[in-house]
Parts: sequence; C-alpha cells; structure tokens
Amino acid sequence: MDRVFLPIFTFFIIIMIILAIPKMNFDNILPFLFFDNKKAILIGSFATLSFPFGETLAFTMFFSSFKTKRSPYKVYILGLLLSGIVVFAVSVTNFLVLGEHTVSGIYYTSYETAKYIDIFKRSEIIIGSVLILGGFIKISITLSATCKGIAKVFRCKDYKCIVTLVAILVIATSYLTFDSIIVAKEFGAEIYPYYSFLFFVILPIIILIVAEIKNKQLVSNLSKNE
Repeated sequence: MDRVFLPIFTFFIIIMIILAIPKMNFDNILPFLFFDNKKAILIGSFATLSFPFGETLAFTMFFSSFKTKRSPYKVYILGLLLSGIVVFAVSVTNFLVLGEHTVSGIYYTSYETAKYIDIFKRSEIIIGSVLILGGFIKISITLSATCKGIAKVFRCKDYKCIVTLVAILVIATSYLTFDSIIVAKEFGAEIYPYYSFLFFVILPIIILIVAEIKNKQLVSNLSKNE
C-alpha cells in the first residue's frame, strides 16, 4: 500500500509547495524565536510530540512482519525523519501563504492554502483528496493495530475475525465523541496532548521495561537448564 500511495502523497505535496511560492510572504514568519515566545515554542513542541508523531506508535504493531530484526529501527527512524521534513515544509508553507492570524483561525490550513494557487481552478480539490486518502490509510493502520492488540490480550489466534466488530464500534463511537469540529479542535489543542502522553510515552516505557525484565529472566532460565 505504501509503495502506491507514498509517491502520490509526496508528488502532490511537492507540487503544491512549488506552486505556492509566488504567494509566499516571508514577513509572515517574522519575528520568531524571541525569548517571550519560548513558552509557546515548548507548548507547540509538546503538542507535536503527541500529534502526529506520537501516533506513529501504532506502526510498532507491524514490526514483526519485517524480514530482519534490524529493519524496524531503520524504517521507523527514517519514517520519522521524512515525516518530520514533510510536516515542517507544509507548516512553513501555510504560514508563509496565509499568515499567523489566518492559520490560527481555520481548521484545514493546507486546504485553504491550495485555494491561493491560481495555476488551475479548484486546486484545493487535490489537497482534499490527499487528506481523505491519508485519513483512510491512517484509520486502516490504527484499526489493524487495535485489532491485533485485542487479539493478543484475549489470546485469539487470528485478529481478522474481530476487525468488523471493532470497525462498527469505532464508527458508532465516532458519532458520540464530539458534537462539532469546534469541540474536537479544542480537545485536540488543550486536552489531547496531555491525555495522549500516558498512552504514547508512559505506558510504552513501562511495557518495554517489563518486556526487557521478562526477556532477561527467560534467558537466565534457559542458561540454567543447559
């Protein structure tokens, strides 16, 4: 799947950034890195840690599918690096084109930036399609990771038998989670970074420590038996 969609994403993102260059105003990012904004930079960095980079934890569920043991680390680090570059490039482009006040007042900044590209009409449709396709891939990965996790907890032989049930539960829950996009945006900006820190940082560290302890105990037991 990534071999098909990743080049498409990369191609459209690069094309949109290039086409947006005539609309960029570099005064929109000035001034920056002042001491008074130090707190805002730390808060923004913490929020970015939880979303989108914290959600990459779901990809660890697929490390067992790789051919070699070293490949997961290489793929994960390389993926984080490339995604960080993409997020940085898109964010800077949005700020240069729209400005700080406009970016802070709208929900889909990349979609709005595409409206300023007048090379061809309705260019924002392309960005909208890319966002929808990316959302579909993200939901597919997180759904698969959730089903694998549930199957591990309840010791099911195959996680595929519960995919449909979990998907229906997710769809039903999505209608009850937020009343509007405004509520979802406020939750994502004010609560979600601290809420997700438990699941993206604390719990994985605890699980890693427990796994290392059990692994050492298993190795020691095997050595004693020999």
